Amino acid sequence: MQLPLPRRAPSRGQAAARTARRRALAVALVVLCAAGGLGLARGDRGGVLAVPAEQAAHLGAADPTLRPVLRHATRSVVTRIDDDLVKVTWFRGARAVATVGVTGERTLTQPYVLSHTRTGYGSPLSHLPVVLAALTALFLLVALQGPLRRLRTLDAAALAAFVVPTVLLDRGYLGPAEICGAVLLAFLATRGVAVAVRGVPAAGAGPSLLERLARRGAVPDLTRRVALVLLAITAMVAVTSTGVVDIAWANMEGATILLHGHLPYGHMPGDVIHGDTYGLPIYALYAPFAAIWPVPDDWTDATGSLVVGAIAAAGCAVGLLRVAGGARWAAVLALVAFPATLMTFSSGTNDVLIAAAVIWAFAWFARPALSSALLMTAGLAKVAPLLLLPVWVARLRGAALLRALAACAAVGAVVLAGLVAVGGVHGPADMLHAMSFQAGRRSVSSIWTSYGLQALQPLVQAAAVAAALGGAVLVLGDRDVARDPRRIAGLFVAILALLQLAANHWTPLYLAWLLPPAILALLGPAAVAPADPPSPAASAPVAPPAAGRIAA
Repeated sequence: MQLPLPRRAPSRGQAAARTARRRALAVALVVLCAAGGLGLARGDRGGVLAVPAEQAAHLGAADPTLRPVLRHATRSVVTRIDDDLVKVTWFRGARAVATVGVTGERTLTQPYVLSHTRTGYGSPLSHLPVVLAALTALFLLVALQGPLRRLRTLDAAALAAFVVPTVLLDRGYLGPAEICGAVLLAFLATRGVAVAVRGVPAAGAGPSLLERLARRGAVPDLTRRVALVLLAITAMVAVTSTGVVDIAWANMEGATILLHGHLPYGHMPGDVIHGDTYGLPIYALYAPFAAIWPVPDDWTDATGSLVVGAIAAAGCAVGLLRVAGGARWAAVLALVAFPATLMTFSSGTNDVLIAAAVIWAFAWFARPALSSALLMTAGLAKVAPLLLLPVWVARLRGAALLRALAACAAVGAVVLAGLVAVGGVHGPADMLHAMSFQAGRRSVSSIWTSYGLQALQPLVQAAAVAAALGGAVLVLGDRDVARDPRRIAGLFVAILALLQLAANHWTPLYLAWLLPPAILALLGPAAVAPADPPSPAASAPVAPPAAGRIAA
């Protein structure tokens, strides 16, 4: 009888990885239960409506602009904006047809009839069905590689499928669009965790479908050529866009006010509701463009915001060229061919700056102080990126960790000093109060409000925090995760997807944050150059062969 061979004892690295996974899971579960339980216990604290729902709908229906459309409306939804404003949205079946704001003084503001062909943001060109179809096809051509029967194909298909909620939102089907977006975000969050925990298979992949077509047609360097052409088109469409979102005016109005020696908080013209809801870094970054194209109100073109969008597109592309190694042009093409990219960069939204910050954090993977300062700046601008910092700094040790923490503290000190210098001792509180609007608002562009699921929203919010803290524990205990940019990017995907899923308001514009780490984690090459963060014995980052880049 043959005796069974003894099991090989796990190596020290394998044992450490298993321990790190168990601890990360334990921390995530504790945070999820504690934060989720606290949120459920508090209940929905959306606040009292400034105007009773039935009265608000009756007042809004009297607006002469809306009256012809509302004859065919079947229901209305009233959502709280703040203590003095509610928003009424009318639906015909599942499609939204009109909106209006009603103030506490019973006055109407911003009545709007929703088009049945385009209600989204960005250049009208970016919403044409033929353009969306062409971009989606091009994205799949560059994202799909042989063999197709693997998870990468499913990941690429899931990313491309975000064109569905985009089209639904264009046609006013808000609820179905939010359901579709939520399913895709939940899938990406799951895949991000899987990549972070299990890593990426070492098996090599074949060329992309686009590269195969290029070889058959004897067209050399096709990926790079198409990427450059599409990047140039994106920049040109951005600066000439007529589909500017209200955020674009808010950016420039706040920056113009800042140049006049005042903080935007409480001093905005009021034409953009809560246009002061961003951190000081946003308005400071737009200030140079406001000096050239000042915007006192929304009667002035928000040219500066569009120029920032074009510059950000170029900056994102350059960052991907630095981080994606031999697959750099495929990564750039995946970014600009993603269906929501063109509309985002041509809308004037400041989300493009957060996308650039995330990309350049990975480009500076081996420069802990600089990359940490960048994420800290993004977090003080729009809050959500702050949840990425625990994962980012957990990979560091010794002097590198101290430098990263010092850089974050320095950024915080500079922002605090700027707030006090311009706005006095109340400046920091004014900024926090203005930014808190996002936490209390309600919107029909949310699965929670559209389907009355606000009671469950705290669980997903807690899951985002759990992913951040559990991910930090995983990175802290498993050096293989800490040195692998793709696995760190996987954690970023999970955190950002859960944050967007938990948000009070969601549009495809927010995908600009999520797409860069998704490209790196889910669509990047299998082999990753060692990018080990500095150890306690080394005061400077260890320079890997590819400078921390993902190798081809």
